[in-house]
Amino acid sequence: MKKHFLILLFITVVLTTNLVAQIELTIVGGANLATVKYNDNTVDNEVDISMKTGLILGVETVGGPFIVGGSFTQRGATFKFEIDRYDFEGSDTYNYITGYILYPVSVQKVLSLFGGCEFGKSIGGTTTYKNDYGSETYDLKAEEFALDFGLLFGADFMFNSNVGARASYFIGLSNVIGIAGYPPENNYKNRGIGLCLLYKI
Repeated sequence: MKKHFLILLFITVVLTTNLVAQIELTIVGGANLATVKYNDNTVDNEVDISMKTGLILGVETVGGPFIVGGSFTQRGATFKFEIDRYDFEGSDTYNYITGYILYPVSVQKVLSLFGGCEFGKSIGGTTTYKNDYGSETYDLKAEEFALDFGLLFGADFMFNSNVGARASYFIGLSNVIGIAGYPPENNYKNRGIGLCLLYKI
């Protein structure tokens, strides 16, 4: 029985190694220039929202005509607003584990455009507020966030057969906050410009 198990284990390892060797993997890493868009435009007018730089780090492969991948992606934004004549500013960082599927269209040998969808599951984050009296940082729990979903568009430019660059734009279609009873007019959707390097293994 032990001999049969070892033979089966050896065959499994060989087949798995050959399968992985046939899969072309691409490492994706870079910056996400993240911001948000409120559902109520009047909130956008009352709050000064600007981009916050986050991290994108992931891996992808080609499956048929599609690019399929997953990443750790940081979203969020920076905020400035006034309450009772006191100025506040702060920033939110939202950490997601994301998955995406893209359809690429080759324009030239080194240039391709793509479009597709991306979804993300929150693993928490942080929010920081500061004013003239000091600053405070709070942890954001994953269960406070809804499932993130949106459209992803962009372009890849390959410098050579292994190294390239990607520029992308994410348009969130789902509300960020998933707390029951949260006012929909105060909710918002993620946006982001991704600037990444690509490395084909």
